[in-house]
Amino acid sequence: MRYILFIFLVGILPLNAQTENIPGLNKKTIHIVSVQKIFSKNYEGYKFKYSEFIDSSDDFIIPAGFSYSGYSLKEGTLKKRGFKSSSRFVLGAGVDGYIKLHEGIYAGIGLNVPFGYEKTRNLQDNTQSKFLIGFESNQGLRFIPWKELGLVFGVSFNQHFINSDVLSKEFGYELELGINF
Repeated sequence: MRYILFIFLVGILPLNAQTENIPGLNKKTIHIVSVQKIFSKNYEGYKFKYSEFIDSSDDFIIPAGFSYSGYSLKEGTLKKRGFKSSSRFVLGAGVDGYIKLHEGIYAGIGLNVPFGYEKTRNLQDNTQSKFLIGFESNQGLRFIPWKELGLVFGVSFNQHFINSDVLSKEFGYELELGINF
């Protein structure tokens, strides 16, 4: 695996070097690795996310992103719905759209297709597993104070719809902390 990654990077790096002197292509590519804490009325969770985009003041910025999320429902919600426990692990792929409001401040919207796995235990101690797929959207602000290398801060509101047996829709917010490079 290390060798495949090395070959991939060696193949990509010369492409970046060749495009440095072409007019109009000197825009900065920003890579962000972040962790987001997810809050809502019925669950809490976390999301690890990677996103990449080319910074621009002129255009609507559309970065690609990949994420891994884990959620746990609050005990009161579980009991109301007839469950003792529920755990969810979700992968997601999607796009975010950003508009640069000011240097280092971006307003954004995003669409994501989460898919994953849910394991539940009902009040009679029967366990069940289920494949999950759904739709997520979010709106928020992202602060990237240093372009070259530094911290990233964000806050967003999300809407989550998924084919779960326990909780199929939820609205909440996310706090983000990450690094850009």
